[in-house]
Amino acid sequence: MKNISELVLSLVQGRKRLTTKDVLDVFPPGQAPSRQYVNKVIAELVRQKKLIKGGSTRGAFYVDPKNEHLATALTKVHIRLTNKDLKEHEVL
Repeated sequence: MKNISELVLSLVQGRKRLTTKDVLDVFPPGQAPSRQYVNKVIAELVRQKKLIKGGSTRGAFYVDPKNEHLATALTKVHIRLTNKDLKEHEVL
């Protein structure tokens, strides 16, 4: 587990984001660890606060807490629109 966690930490350096697929793509075909194992290693790094998780499930990505792109990598915009002067009986 130590070698994979070192690999993950070295891969995340200088990148805006890192995904599980990015880690798996480093290995030659047939020699990669399972996706579940890589996710377990990454989850441990998140628990140790060596990585920050953004997104969820399929859209999950990870960033280095020291990364200068951290603010843009984790930014979400939520806008609530209101219908002012809405009249349901009028059609445009």
